[in-house]
Amino acid sequence: MKAKIFAVTTLAVMTLAGCSSTPKDMGKPFVQDKSKSVALNVAAYAGYPTLLRDNSYSNELDTLVVSTSNALLLANDLAGSLGSFGGAALGAGLGLMSGLTAEYPLDHSQVVTAKLNPGEDFRSPQAVARVIKANYQKRIARSGDGETLGGLLAKESLDDYVCEAYSSSNFDYKCYDPAYEDYSHLVKVARPANGTEFGEVMPLPVGQYGVYLMRTDRGGVLMPKADAPDAYFYMKDGAFVIGDTILPKVAPREDGKRLVFLNGKATMI
Repeated sequence: MKAKIFAVTTLAVMTLAGCSSTPKDMGKPFVQDKSKSVALNVAAYAGYPTLLRDNSYSNELDTLVVSTSNALLLANDLAGSLGSFGGAALGAGLGLMSGLTAEYPLDHSQVVTAKLNPGEDFRSPQAVARVIKANYQKRIARSGDGETLGGLLAKESLDDYVCEAYSSSNFDYKCYDPAYEDYSHLVKVARPANGTEFGEVMPLPVGQYGVYLMRTDRGGVLMPKADAPDAYFYMKDGAFVIGDTILPKVAPREDGKRLVFLNGKATMI
């Protein structure tokens, strides 16, 4: 019996450690590749360095940076605010609104940089569960949810959520309420971090962090809290977004500067 338990435990550890998408630099500080956009670096930070591609930088984009216009590219209304910058043509140049740019599993996921507690192992199921409970909440129930899903959504607390190793090429854990196991939250443990990786767009105090790719599964049960304590990137219309900052998939300019929209304003960094 002991041998059987040992074998199962060993298999679970090997499954967690051997996911094909685990970054080769796992355990090392992340250093941006300045030959790529900030957006592609976010994808690499999450464990997917080759999944996305940059659009070529067009000199026409320089007009966005030097413009004295008060026009802003708004994360909560990309389609509408694009009109103030030139509309669809600009959107295509920035890699936005194409419908082909949000790639699984980065689409509909969050890249969470979570501050760790002293002595906490960012790879442990306990740490993963704590990060979920601190940063997520259940969505509001809808009329077509059905009795089982409705019962889960009516249960506001996430206290019962547990995380267990998950055999998947893209995710290391599935986390769920044991009374509703069919509705899970999927988590990829990407890497440790120190808070300095994306200082221009995600300024954090230097410290110990864990980086996770998190994605709600069947039922779309969990969503980030409006006041989530930990910073996270997410994809929207082909760009990465963090707060009010938008990171298009556009290659660096000839001088090495990279285009971002800091609080909606076109900026080269």
